[in-house]
Amino acid sequence: MCCHRLRSRVHNAGFLAFESKVTYPFHPLVDQTVLVTGSHEHEGVHYLLIRQVHGGSFQIPAWMFDRKRDFRCVLTPVPHRTADSIGRGIRLYS
Repeated sequence: MCCHRLRSRVHNAGFLAFESKVTYPFHPLVDQTVLVTGSHEHEGVHYLLIRQVHGGSFQIPAWMFDRKRDFRCVLTPVPHRTADSIGRGIRLYS
């Protein structure tokens, strides 16, 4: 999804639009170039505002664009989290 045709009408003096590629392998837009039209922080997480070709917009956490981040999942013989801590996380979000 390349958005060159939108570039001239989505920036302002406070934020210049740019294109970036989603690198997080489990995001539906992985390996696609998107038009970033803004950014903000919410509860300590930096988000980028993405403009879609049809005019809508949504936000994606900025870390999903980090080319240097290693997103590989590795199974280890010793778990990194205990079952109790996972249970607390599930209760927190349910």
